[in-house]
Amino acid sequence: MNYRKYLAFILIIAISLILPAGCVFLAETDRVADEMYQVFYELGYHDFFSFYERNFGLAVDDKFTLPDYYRLGDRQSIKMPVMAVVENHPRSRPQAGLEEADFVYEVLSEGGITRFLPVYYRDLPEKVGPIRSVRDYMGVLSAEHGALLLHAGASEGGYARISSDDVISLDEISRSQYYWRCSDRRMPHNLFTGNDKIKDYLGGLDWQQDLSVYKFNFSKRDNPTVAKAEKIEKVDLFYWGNYLVSYRYDQSENSYARYINNEPHKVESGQQLTADNIVVLHADTNVIDDVGRLSVDLDSGGKGYLFNNGGKQEISWTRNDGRITLLDDDGQEVLIDSGRTWIQIMPISARVEYN
Repeated sequence: MNYRKYLAFILIIAISLILPAGCVFLAETDRVADEMYQVFYELGYHDFFSFYERNFGLAVDDKFTLPDYYRLGDRQSIKMPVMAVVENHPRSRPQAGLEEADFVYEVLSEGGITRFLPVYYRDLPEKVGPIRSVRDYMGVLSAEHGALLLHAGASEGGYARISSDDVISLDEISRSQYYWRCSDRRMPHNLFTGNDKIKDYLGGLDWQQDLSVYKFNFSKRDNPTVAKAEKIEKVDLFYWGNYLVSYRYDQSENSYARYINNEPHKVESGQQLTADNIVVLHADTNVIDDVGRLSVDLDSGGKGYLFNNGGKQEISWTRNDGRITLLDDDGQEVLIDSGRTWIQIMPISARVEYN
């Protein structure tokens, strides 16, 4: 935010709290914020900011992304985005909380097992996990969202990334009071956290959100980004060994049901996971030590796919200024449809099949 605007805003808030009319001001602020969310929801990302620039003089450099505008629900805004490191070992299933995430990244860890990185722009669910340790490339993705990173330990590279990228992390190793272990699972597959714990932590955090926080750009609801000329009913992603992720398109819901090794991928609540957008990013992936830890190159870009609305689009991706951008064949940025988005980061050699 422009420095002078920021100071002016703080001054207005301070005066309003001192004056008797402060409560009226704050109530009006809440009302205006609610109306802005509704306008944002109706117009879509780009039309909203054009409207805001024309009417309020918002500079291009001040543009920001309102959280979760595309799915207004009962959950309330939190103080900052949150990303969790959730494991996907067979003994960790069913996971908790993935169904409430606005974004979910899936990326390989050692042993050919993936980990999930759900991102929440609203309140967390009551239970999220199982929580596991972070790797350096996972820290890269957390930094892109300006998110609080929830994890239990890290590789040496993971801790180095957290330090160098100024990632705000909440490590269970040093702050176990914000996590708990369930008695119905064995360690290390039983560590969880949730909304009440994280709100307690955020309440004492001296932090203000950077309004330039990265998020994929979205199109309007009635302007789908992928044409349905080539109808795709099933997508198969062969990560490593015998681990298969599949998505099956449901035309009646215009969404994709998720499967692991041809079995419905369900969370603790019994709900099967679904996605509105599936983004596949191929990234150079290599084993770097005897333990089997990996390097995943999120800087050099590569090829990929976007699946939504029952269609497919071949894309490329780049990462500049700390932000992953999706591009079409003409080098123009690809907009993602409004909705829940799964980003599948896969080795370059990994097979992607669709029909």
